[in-house]
Amino acid sequence: EKKEKKEKHHSRKRDREREEADDRRAAEKLAKRVAKQLKKDGTAMAGYTDEENPFGDTSLSEKFVWSKKLEKQIRDGTDVRELTGEAEKLRQQERLAEIAKVKKRRQEREEEKARMEEEVAIIERQRALADAQALEKKEEEFHLEQAKVRSSIRLKEGRAKPVDLLAQNLHLGEDFRMRLPYPYHIFDNMTLDDMKDIQADIQTYQELAIQDQEHKEFWDCLMTVCEARLVEVAREEAMDRAHVKGEAVSEELSHEAGLHATIEKDLEGLMSNKSHGELQEMAGGIKVQLESGECADPEYWEAVRRRLNVHLAMARLRDIHRSLQERYLASREGDVPQQMGWEDDAEADDGGVAADPNAEAMPPPAARDPEQQQQQLAATPLVRQRLTYDPESMSPPRLSEADCRSEDVVDEEDDMQLMLQLRAQVEYHASGKFRAARDMMPSGSSSDADAVYQRMLNPHRGGGPVGVPVMLRNVAVTEDQPTFRSGKEPELEEEKQEEANARQMATSVSKMMGDDAGAAQFSVEYPLASQVYWWHDKYRPRKPKYFNRVHTGYEWNKYNQTHYDHDNPPPKVVQGYKFNIFYPDLIEKKKAPTYKLEKDPASRDGQTCILRFSAGPPYEDIAFKIVNKEWEYAHKKGFKCSFERGIMHLYFNFKRSRYRR
Repeated sequence: EKKEKKEKHHSRKRDREREEADDRRAAEKLAKRVAKQLKKDGTAMAGYTDEENPFGDTSLSEKFVWSKKLEKQIRDGTDVRELTGEAEKLRQQERLAEIAKVKKRRQEREEEKARMEEEVAIIERQRALADAQALEKKEEEFHLEQAKVRSSIRLKEGRAKPVDLLAQNLHLGEDFRMRLPYPYHIFDNMTLDDMKDIQADIQTYQELAIQDQEHKEFWDCLMTVCEARLVEVAREEAMDRAHVKGEAVSEELSHEAGLHATIEKDLEGLMSNKSHGELQEMAGGIKVQLESGECADPEYWEAVRRRLNVHLAMARLRDIHRSLQERYLASREGDVPQQMGWEDDAEADDGGVAADPNAEAMPPPAARDPEQQQQQLAATPLVRQRLTYDPESMSPPRLSEADCRSEDVVDEEDDMQLMLQLRAQVEYHASGKFRAARDMMPSGSSSDADAVYQRMLNPHRGGGPVGVPVMLRNVAVTEDQPTFRSGKEPELEEEKQEEANARQMATSVSKMMGDDAGAAQFSVEYPLASQVYWWHDKYRPRKPKYFNRVHTGYEWNKYNQTHYDHDNPPPKVVQGYKFNIFYPDLIEKKKAPTYKLEKDPASRDGQTCILRFSAGPPYEDIAFKIVNKEWEYAHKKGFKCSFERGIMHLYFNFKRSRYRR
């Protein structure tokens, strides 16, 4: 039985294996037919080639059929119709559609990433640009502050440049100079080198002051005037150089191109009395006329427009200067009444708008009559002690500390500053009345009136303190003079003397005319139109012009002969000077100018000295720093000192030291 069971088991196993082998062979046959059909029906590429595909497969065009998979699917009972070429094409299309969707999503993702990166880059660039602008602004502010600090240091040390005074007033500094004339007057009496120096200083502020529109406009206008004055000074020096050489002056140097000398004066008289708005209207009319092409002389109108641009800048500078004065006085108006004690008087004069309930207990205000005020003032013990006069005493009596304890002690510097502010306010209000009166004057007298007004504000102009350069005398502040320290007028005795002379002259003239019963005093003066005379500018105080040269050369002493040769020469040394100083308008023409040597305070070792030339009015003294060596006074050695035809000539050479054993 066991043997039969074992044989049956083996037979069933063999049958099962036989069936499986048949099924396998049938599946393999069917799989081969399906694979053959699939390879025949289409390719497995998805838009790629053997050369270009992301997989690096060089046999991508050959259809791959997974035979084992097909056999397994057939054995598992998969319908053969699902394994046909049509079904595979449908599945292939679905796969291609899925691949296209994946490609599209990947492209969109890459585009979105690129867009995000671009936006981030733009934001970073904007942030970097903003940071750079902020840093540049801070750097400009830093350089501007440093320029202000340098300017203030030069002002404190007494070596201020002309542009320092303008910058201090523009920034409304504590030491605001109310006596400073209009900014463009700083160019008066400047030489060509001075003009070039101040042009460089103005250009520095022009590049730094770009944050404040008013400051930028101020420096731009000042640069416009400076460039015009620089051309005028260069033309004048060229004319003087031609005059010294004895050459004829060309028409280009004598006047501006397109304008005759007489027309220049008429234009100056016409434009100097115009405001900024009127000059803008005039400039607009000239521009329209030039653009229309109807003007008969374009060169003339171009010259007029250039001159008009300069006057536009000057008018704008005047407006800015007045605005600065108004703002400075407005900022100081609250300090002056408080320091002078006027606030209490103002509150008392308000008529009790905000009256104190205890006002009835206050004493009545001081009497307005001067005699009553003096009597009330003399009633106090301290003042009565001060007013007591002792004819035998040579000085006032000394006050005790107890008497002065109730009084306020005013510092001399504070009192000086307060007095300057009060004078500045009075000058400013007086200048307003002057401008109102000037607007009613004829146009031809405006420039003369402005000059008189500036001399009124600055009486020491042209003859300022000794040692102040000519370009600073127009703006020099005279706080150190006795007039400002004491408040007294030093010219009081001169005025009394003039009054006495006038009375004496009137008495003598009355005797000469005799007695006439029917005579009456006649002092009705007919008003004439103001005009600028030819001698106005001729006798104003000014620095003389000059044309100088320095003679340099080599000293071939033993040391230089040993260490140098003609191919490698030694350093040059100063061997002499030639000075040509022009004094064409001297009042005392018979009195020749003089020169003298002075010690140079800045030279500690005494290697340099000061050569000062003095000629008398209307010329100021002029000085030069030269090498301090012994002169050769022999005519054969090149010495010359003469004054002829209004020119002071001083030529000299230095003595050469001869070293011998």
